[in-house]
Amino acid sequence: MKARKAFLEQNLEAIGRDGMNGSKRSRLAYTREENDAFSRTMRLMEGAGLRTSRDRFGNLYGVIGPRGRSVMSGSHLDSVEDAGKFDGVAGVLAAIESARMVSESGANLRRPLVAVAWRGEESVRFGKTYLGSTSAFGGCTEELLARKEVKAFEGGEPKTLREAMRLCGADLSCLKGHLTPRQVRAYIELHVEQGRVLESEGRRVGIVTSIAGNRRFQLRLLGLGLHTGAARMMDRMGCGNAEGADASFAMARIIMWLRELANELNNPPRLRALEDIRMACPIIVQNGGGLTTTMQNVTMKFDFRSVDRGLLESAKEGFVKDAREICKSEGIACECEDLAGEDPFSLSGGMVERIGDACREIGVEARLMPSGAGHDAKVPAKSGVETGMIFVPSKKGISHNPLEDTRLDDLALGTEVLAETMRRLAEEK
Repeated sequence: MKARKAFLEQNLEAIGRDGMNGSKRSRLAYTREENDAFSRTMRLMEGAGLRTSRDRFGNLYGVIGPRGRSVMSGSHLDSVEDAGKFDGVAGVLAAIESARMVSESGANLRRPLVAVAWRGEESVRFGKTYLGSTSAFGGCTEELLARKEVKAFEGGEPKTLREAMRLCGADLSCLKGHLTPRQVRAYIELHVEQGRVLESEGRRVGIVTSIAGNRRFQLRLLGLGLHTGAARMMDRMGCGNAEGADASFAMARIIMWLRELANELNNPPRLRALEDIRMACPIIVQNGGGLTTTMQNVTMKFDFRSVDRGLLESAKEGFVKDAREICKSEGIACECEDLAGEDPFSLSGGMVERIGDACREIGVEARLMPSGAGHDAKVPAKSGVETGMIFVPSKKGISHNPLEDTRLDDLALGTEVLAETMRRLAEEK
């Protein structure tokens, strides 16, 4: 079975145009731009011979084959702000193409093949990931629907998730999910790696063994704003008889310690096993002040990730303790608030073996590896569905960025591995 590279290339470009505003691409969850991508994808599914439907939460399904417990594959169509064109979309297109390939191969299908496009995987708009897949598997709650946008992305007052979903045609009269292990035999998601392990090792396919957990939290540094010209340096450095501390000094020390601590923790054995910790401070916000006022109240938001739960927990606790000590030495008060957290999660060993068998059938030497990023695949896996993931390389490891890129030959090869895995599962008794 050979994947059509022209299909993948043309539709990456076509869906990539949905959400373009000037030179920036943004398709946020439950927006007009995401709707446009879903409408285009539905036409692609129908053109591939799939029967299409949407659930009450807006997720899109394309089905081919007999009735029964399905073999499902897909990903998401929403994006971060100023995004590339591969994240999520590559997996949806690979699922559609794989379903077509298997159907046209003459395989004896005992199970239906399902290509799915999930709504709202990214957390950009509502501060919550996996909105569509979580809802489909029974996780939609009144509390979730009451979440508000982190800012008003469509103008006016920030909308709740309920309002945004209804504007996109969702039917929220019943929040009960409809997907369970009784309906879904297996779920396989193809995704671009979003890192550079495969590229650096010259591998073309990765088989995901686990998905990293995270600890997200924020530190608030409480200094005192002073006039940048009138206040002497000695009077704003938080020691001796200083009148007030400039929070920028503590902030800078904390940022530098973040890098030093990561280098200290990530010893060679952890790095070789890809069980290292990844630590970032993606958001820093100054609350109040101006160009002529020293930095006073600063909010720093952190995202720590690892497949090693113990390392993740100890690194977060140790870093917060160190940050408090830094702030104390600078005369700064420090408050910590936990924002979110998920533990690492192992994917099905059986699915790892099945994908490995498909790779050997095609003649591909795959790399077993964890995923540092989260994916919709975590949702069916946690619901009890046997779940696997396939990675294809990302050029230079760039993702969540307009420069995101993957070689078409690699995406086509990954799609062929996906199709072979789906075929084997669909032919099982």
